[in-house]
Amino acid sequence: MKSPLFGFKKGEHLIIRDSEIRRKRIFASKRPIRHLIFDLDDNLFPSTQFSNMARRNALNAMIEFGLDAKYEELEKMLLDIIGKRGSNYTNHFDLLLKRLKVPVHYHAAFIAAAVRAYHNTKSTLTPYPDVHRNLISLRENFLLYVASDGLAVKQWDKLIRMGIPFLFDDVFVSETLRRKKEQPAFYTGIVQTIGAKPEECVMVGDREDRDVVSAKKAGLFAVRMRRPDSKYCEGKTVADEDIKSLDELEAAIMRIVNHHGLKPVASLLDI
Repeated sequence: MKSPLFGFKKGEHLIIRDSEIRRKRIFASKRPIRHLIFDLDDNLFPSTQFSNMARRNALNAMIEFGLDAKYEELEKMLLDIIGKRGSNYTNHFDLLLKRLKVPVHYHAAFIAAAVRAYHNTKSTLTPYPDVHRNLISLRENFLLYVASDGLAVKQWDKLIRMGIPFLFDDVFVSETLRRKKEQPAFYTGIVQTIGAKPEECVMVGDREDRDVVSAKKAGLFAVRMRRPDSKYCEGKTVADEDIKSLDELEAAIMRIVNHHGLKPVASLLDI
């Protein structure tokens, strides 16, 4: 079965997002690097900023609905729960209300208020300003993919809300791959699925442990993204290149190619 990204129906028209001609052209090219794999959170969109805003709106909604607690107290409790249970745990607010000893009879009302505020915040989801133009440009010479940890539905929801899923050739999420990004096997599985060699792929992400170290252990090249607003923008790296914006990615790929003696190039058109 083909990826749903190959096309979708809108009314009576079939809108083709991609074509076999483009894929065959890229696979048949002599470019040493043909596949670019992108992390999602704090790489393509400001995940940390969105999470902070969504959490703030959800807690304020509970307070406005009548929860007798101060925002600072609620935030501290919620962050502790998230730290212990993980961001993909589905009952954060339930545990918060239990800690506050709120009668179970009222849990549903407060949770509904929080969830509504949280989901309303999703309407503000937008990619970084450099994402659209660079992905559109890079698609001319590379096959593009998303690789993300988390729940598949949540990651697809982000991509769809931002209006960028059809800029990618496929999307890979740890839940469906049954491997986490800290494991080199996560990237090995992607490489095998797309029919590539590890040395033909570049992973672009902000996390040293998940996006750089494990990708390089699997044989891929890695570019460390250091967005100024990311909590992971600092620290040493073993990445092949560092960038602060997708505007710098083209030059980084050229340096990787030239440094490793794959084929000296002056521009992407030569790769």
